[in-house]
Amino acid sequence: MIHRMIHSGTVSARKALRLTLDRRIWLVPFLGAAMCGLVYWQSAARYPTGAASGTAIPSSTPNAPAATEVWRVAIWNIHSGKGRDQRVDLPRIATHLTAVDFVALNEVRGLAGRPVLDQAAALGELLDAGGLFLPYERRFGRDDFGNGVVTRSSVSAWVRIPLPHTRVKGHGNVTLLSVTHLERPVQVLVTHIDHGADRRRQLEFVYELFQSLSEPAVLMGDLNTQGNDAPLVDWLSEPGVIDPLAACAVVSPADRVDWILVRGLECLSAGCEETGASDHPLIWAELALPERSRE
Repeated sequence: MIHRMIHSGTVSARKALRLTLDRRIWLVPFLGAAMCGLVYWQSAARYPTGAASGTAIPSSTPNAPAATEVWRVAIWNIHSGKGRDQRVDLPRIATHLTAVDFVALNEVRGLAGRPVLDQAAALGELLDAGGLFLPYERRFGRDDFGNGVVTRSSVSAWVRIPLPHTRVKGHGNVTLLSVTHLERPVQVLVTHIDHGADRRRQLEFVYELFQSLSEPAVLMGDLNTQGNDAPLVDWLSEPGVIDPLAACAVVSPADRVDWILVRGLECLSAGCEETGASDHPLIWAELALPERSRE
């Protein structure tokens, strides 16, 4: 009798142990999936990149044509290279920039088909010019999203400055670049302003920086602000601040949010082109140093 009880207890214990092991084995893939999900969630989170600086933009001058008095600049929010037809096509973007000396880019991605190449660098290769990625967002362990420049003009130094922000997607940056045109330094600011709660604060930060620069100076970016908005109305009423599109009597969309503002430069011509290669228009201007500055 005692032997049977011991045997029965042993069998029951084995069954219980097997049942416990079966349950634990079932939990392994569940826990593995949960851990993978947690790692993905953490890597997919957006993190600000912080400040950075450099002394030059590589390959910005070796194949540049001889400088002329006319300096053609542009601002374009390229929407990660995606056109209105939903196709990502960087060569199509490049075809509209062949005559531009310096273009500021918004909504630039860190990867452009190859692990070590961002979209600014890729456009630089296509245009035989220098390209610089100016990220303000890190995801998946890499610089993922931000601004950029493509230039045939010489850039001697640049400083990337984080913008003030209070929300995860509201962070951005403004970059100050020292560009040389006809052996004269031109201070250029490139930025993309938040469209939400931080917009006004970031606008004031960027404009204060713009006004502090010695002339000639250029501000380019998607400001997420229309021309009838109070800050821009005030800016454009200040002596010496020029909107090239208005100066050249170019008709542009009433809801335009992409801007070029200049100080200490003459505007020769300008344009606003709906290319379809992005969901934003290409804004460009032909600028020149004032006559007295060329002497």
